[in-house]
Amino acid sequence: MTLGAKVEDIEVLLDFRVQLIKFTETCNTALGDADTDVQRTIMWLENDQQAYWQGQIRSRKEALSRAMEALRQKQVFKDSTGRTPSAVEEQKAVAAAQKRVQEAEEKLVKVKQWAKRLQKAAMDYKGKVQRFATAIMSDMPAAIAHLGALAERLTAYTNLGPAAGGAALDDQTAAYFGVTPEGSMARGEGAPMPPAPSGYADLRARIPAAQPRRQAPVLDQAPAPWQLGPLAEKDSQDLGNLSVNRLPFAPDDRIVMAKGAPGGQRLFLARTPAAGDGDSGWFIGAADPTLDQALVALRIRDLLAARPDWAQILALPPGFLVILDRIGVSAVANEKDENLWANRPQAAAT
Repeated sequence: MTLGAKVEDIEVLLDFRVQLIKFTETCNTALGDADTDVQRTIMWLENDQQAYWQGQIRSRKEALSRAMEALRQKQVFKDSTGRTPSAVEEQKAVAAAQKRVQEAEEKLVKVKQWAKRLQKAAMDYKGKVQRFATAIMSDMPAAIAHLGALAERLTAYTNLGPAAGGAALDDQTAAYFGVTPEGSMARGEGAPMPPAPSGYADLRARIPAAQPRRQAPVLDQAPAPWQLGPLAEKDSQDLGNLSVNRLPFAPDDRIVMAKGAPGGQRLFLARTPAAGDGDSGWFIGAADPTLDQALVALRIRDLLAARPDWAQILALPPGFLVILDRIGVSAVANEKDENLWANRPQAAAT
């Protein structure tokens, strides 16, 4: 279909795309900061505060023992006149020491209680922001790419100029923008939007080919520590509830990964057809390109020894791609790049 069209204010579209990028970056930063603050507070309660009050209990019990020994000395031994001296001060010291020990023990109990409450609150928070985090991590990049593609097509159209006798728009773009034979542009009634570029194409393009995967040296054990913490139990349950055909893996099968992946705060796991005997087809990549991208391999049994929370992921079939970040599972895309995680069946509440 060759039709003339008046295209104006492409800059508005580009400016909106820029604002959307800034919004996405702001949201990513806010989600990351919130998760970091929550995890830091949990670690402060579970590690620093528990260790502090346990130490206080030990030192205060030692002080109590000294006070009790001083009291005993006063009660057992007589002074030069043969009388038993007053032990009022020592009794007060013992009572004060006992009170300090009791206070420290109560503090330790409170710290453990608050650590459990905060863990539960963190899980509730994670569940409530999961859909939003998925949109920010997956849907927004796809929308930004889509806007960029539209702007490029419109710019290319306008650059053709009048000499083209009314620039040609392809049927799909013309239908979307509602281009009429008179040359006006209005959104077509019920016209479908041109398909947005895949939000996972860039990650899939980074999966190594079969030959490099076969040549990756096999590690004796899984590297440690991993920057990303273990998946929440709810994420594991929801992964198990996904309606997909599972493909079991053998413990001795190899899984290839970028060497710097354990240090990444955003990872993707993609499964392709096996690259030979003993290959699981899985690849673990780091979204951060500054990390070491050299390929290494390890046995699945060794990986699961370090990451038992990934067992449900590794049973997904070829074509699947899973994105993990500091919040947990961000997306689970099938071979059609449909994000099954956004509409996953929820695990039963426990």
